[in-house]
Amino acid sequence: MARHPTAGRVHRTATTPDDAFIARVLEISAWAKTHSRALTIGIVSLVAVVLVAAYVRNFQATARAAAESRFLAVQQTVASGNTALAIRDLEEFLATHGSSEVAKEARILLAQSYLIEGDPEKAIAAVDPVAKSIGEGLGTTAALLKAAALESAGRVDEAEALYLRIADRARFDYERVEALDAAARIRMDRGDAAGATQLYDRLLALSRDGSADAAVFEMRRAEARARAQN
Repeated sequence: MARHPTAGRVHRTATTPDDAFIARVLEISAWAKTHSRALTIGIVSLVAVVLVAAYVRNFQATARAAAESRFLAVQQTVASGNTALAIRDLEEFLATHGSSEVAKEARILLAQSYLIEGDPEKAIAAVDPVAKSIGEGLGTTAALLKAAALESAGRVDEAEALYLRIADRARFDYERVEALDAAARIRMDRGDAAGATQLYDRLLALSRDGSADAAVFEMRRAEARARAQN
């Protein structure tokens, strides 16, 4: 009897999505068995990273709360008017919490306290880390305080240069006005009336027409001009 022409052919059923999925699962399972050690190490490492991150967050939150609480107590000492005790407490605070956010405020208070005690060089050193960031946060306030301390220490040229940097970089007009006014005063004191006139021109440009400040700067500019001409 003759065989059917298709009798020798093998019939294969087309691969279904379920078959492909099962095959993929088997491949992953085989890979996992082969790399079980690496997977275990990876999982342990990931868990360790998560735990460390959580610990760091909790530690930082605790340290921040402790610094803020201690700083409130130090502020009360400063407000009491006992400058010597305030300096001691502020120095101790910075030794313990010098990297905290409120440390910037503490440095400004410490510098002010040093100036009250007549120690401008220590005031400069205390506020300098914050004063480097003119235009950012407390940076301008710190820079103005440092410039005043430089004047008090007799380092007038450095003070003038710093006032002018503040005038160029400060974010707010009132900060620029304060810096320019101080620099103009320094120039007048050293006899540079022409240079002071230039600064009073800048001050008038920042002042509102008809304001009390504008009237004062107009008067000072007239005086500086008269001295420059003589």
